[in-house]
Amino acid sequence: MKNILIIEDTESVRNFLREKISSLVCDKCRIFEAENGLEGVKLAEKVKPDIIFIDVVMPKLNGYVVAIRLKNMESLKNSVLIAMTSETDTDVEKKMLAFCHDFLPKPIDEAKLKKIVAKYLKQKGVRKKTSVDAESFDAIANEIVLSLQEKVEELTVVNRELQEKNKTIESLYREADRAKLKLEALINFRQDFLDFIFHEIKGPLSAILGNSELLQLKFFSELGEEGNLMVEKIINASLRIKKLMDQIARFNTFDFEIKGRGYVKIAKAVDEVILRYGKFIKEKNLSVKLDCDNNCRIKINRGFLIEIIDPLIRNAIVFNKNGGAIEVLCRKENDENVIEISDTGIGMNEKQIKQAFIPFVQFIDVEHYKTHKLKGLGLGLAMCKKMVEMARGRIFIESEIGKGTKVKIILPERI
Repeated sequence: MKNILIIEDTESVRNFLREKISSLVCDKCRIFEAENGLEGVKLAEKVKPDIIFIDVVMPKLNGYVVAIRLKNMESLKNSVLIAMTSETDTDVEKKMLAFCHDFLPKPIDEAKLKKIVAKYLKQKGVRKKTSVDAESFDAIANEIVLSLQEKVEELTVVNRELQEKNKTIESLYREADRAKLKLEALINFRQDFLDFIFHEIKGPLSAILGNSELLQLKFFSELGEEGNLMVEKIINASLRIKKLMDQIARFNTFDFEIKGRGYVKIAKAVDEVILRYGKFIKEKNLSVKLDCDNNCRIKINRGFLIEIIDPLIRNAIVFNKNGGAIEVLCRKENDENVIEISDTGIGMNEKQIKQAFIPFVQFIDVEHYKTHKLKGLGLGLAMCKKMVEMARGRIFIESEIGKGTKVKIILPERI
């Protein structure tokens, strides 16, 4: 079975040639196609066609270059080269015939195509062209030189564009470095500023707290019920300010010890947090259900794990309804620990879910929050998310207004 190769960049022409040649040879030949000169040369070397149809004007390698390359391949010495073009210039036909055996003008005449196919398929061998007239050779050489000059000009333009883009990229890198230095300076300034503020506030706050406690101890009876109530409010407010300042400081520095010496059972960590808020759970008459697999454990600092769970339990209390429920589930999934904390509280809408992990964002319009003793600064979930990510975990929130919220945490067994 003989092989026929069509090297043509126009798909409609390739389809036409394939259909017409197929009808002429009736499955007696294999037909191959290439859409550019470079692909055509590689395919010809591989399949060694008996007849090769070559378009003159093609991308990557034009017909002149393709014909010269194929003609000089020893493995294709018996291949018939048929040039094709829509150019009406007879000089083009003459130049191509210097290296090709025949010429097929476009648009392709079916009768002419049939004649060429019949002629060269029946022919057992072809006469190898041993010489090329000097005029044709010079003309083809000039075509190749002009083509190369065009490519060089194109590459020169591309090179200039790349140089300009390289300058732009270098400029952007310099700007990024300057921005990085400014950001580092701002971070250091923020740290120093907060350290200064905390230092200036902690002194007077400690004095207020200490003197209030001393006043309550020494003059309890003299103060009376109303006086003691006022002192108690001062002490509680001072303690709350101190706690919030500590929380801000921790969030600012994010100085947490994450690695632990041994494994911590998640159920015990959850129990500890629930016990911590037992008073507030009782005040709101909340039911708590804990269903944790004993195999759920993680090699982590115990305090770090409790800091992750704490804000979730606290939020489940604060935003819950009186007489509501809290459910904590722990299970193993693909060597990971899955912790789900659900409540039957007021829930969140889509906008609130998106803002839930943003520091200092609070839903202050919610009455449950404004009046609750556990209200904070809106740092709980933000810190929780950062800590979960530090532990190479993920956190998700599902919530519906009026029905409640479920927070899902996935943590690996080892950090």
